[in-house]
Amino acid sequence: MKKILVILLATFVVASSLFANGKPEETSKTEDGKTVISIMHYMGEETKRNGLKTLCETYTSIHPNVEFEIQAVPYSQFGQQLQTKIAAGDVPDVIGGRPRDFKQFVNAGHIEALDGQSFIKDLPESFKNEMSLDGKVYGIPLDYSIKGVFYNIDMFNEYGIEVPRTYNDFIKVLDTFEAANQIPFARPFKDTNAPETDFKGSFHVTLAKQNPTMWEEIATGEKHITDFPIFKEELTKYVKRMSYSSFDDYAYDGSRALQIFAAGEAPMMINGAWITGDLLSLNPDGNFGCFPIPWSNNPEDNQYEVKGDDAMMVAKGSENKDIAIDFINFVGSVEGANIWMDKARLIPTNVNVVADETMPTLLKELSSNLANGWGCSSANVLELTGEPKAIYRQALHALVGSENLKSDLDGFIEQLDKDLTSALAK
Repeated sequence: MKKILVILLATFVVASSLFANGKPEETSKTEDGKTVISIMHYMGEETKRNGLKTLCETYTSIHPNVEFEIQAVPYSQFGQQLQTKIAAGDVPDVIGGRPRDFKQFVNAGHIEALDGQSFIKDLPESFKNEMSLDGKVYGIPLDYSIKGVFYNIDMFNEYGIEVPRTYNDFIKVLDTFEAANQIPFARPFKDTNAPETDFKGSFHVTLAKQNPTMWEEIATGEKHITDFPIFKEELTKYVKRMSYSSFDDYAYDGSRALQIFAAGEAPMMINGAWITGDLLSLNPDGNFGCFPIPWSNNPEDNQYEVKGDDAMMVAKGSENKDIAIDFINFVGSVEGANIWMDKARLIPTNVNVVADETMPTLLKELSSNLANGWGCSSANVLELTGEPKAIYRQALHALVGSENLKSDLDGFIEQLDKDLTSALAK
């Protein structure tokens, strides 16, 4: 299986390299001579799409000779459609995605290096590194991907609860809600990826601090998941969190769980910052905040898991490359970052932009906490991919609904190790 994958990838790289610096067959111009910049992305949230639309409209107001053609593609289809476009010589000018997630396209010469561009000086160092491959910067992240515990401030005040900064204090919060017959979490566990997101929000902070190469060592066959006691330790805390009363965990997808949380039917929801725009749209007057998932009794250990999100890259073969790069620099400017925060309701990566008093409490709290060092980059925690990742994700999804699995974590981990070892050997 490994040999087949290598051959397929090599075939793709050789064939598509013919188009690495090629141009589309037709000039990207409108009838009245305006340049058309094509953008292909996989942002699903409406607020993000509105933010991108506003960025494009603002750029056009400054450069009337430029128009934008925006194509949204589901993430599950994005890589294949991008590959097809590249092979056809029809590569978009601006491509959504992190360079490391589309490393094969960077290595094949389809993505433009952006070193020296003006936006780079305003990026945190961790994001410069995250957007780099072999020492070159290939993308710009528009905002922080932040995983944490979103909470209803009014409900916390109603129950006399303070934001927990340690694991023991977090358990006390859950005990308080349980004693009051209040279900603590809205969980989107109908979605198979949601339990992994929930667990990863704390576990990958642990890995980033203690063993960022764990998944890499497992993927190479050097070690097994059973060789890492840290996995069971954090999984035990995760299962403890699962033990508190809940709705039917498999009943609600992300959209429905978010509606429940926004309506105040549950005081907390563990998720990523990509929900903030839709959350604030569902309840514009809601009083929400977000704190890091407490996994340690040392408050300094408990940080948000952060990465750069909603990244953009420029196609090396674009005939409109100079304009596309200028647009990227505009997106990364103070003006662009403020537009993104206002419309997409996310924390932009430009270090000069913070959420002020005009922004919702949720954004102000996130912005303040990040400024106070509550963010931990997990960019160097290399994850499983392909079939092994699917096996891992499915195992965590099964764990949610099985008391037998929860009561025998050693057995669960041993079986997961066997399944991963088998998949990695193919």
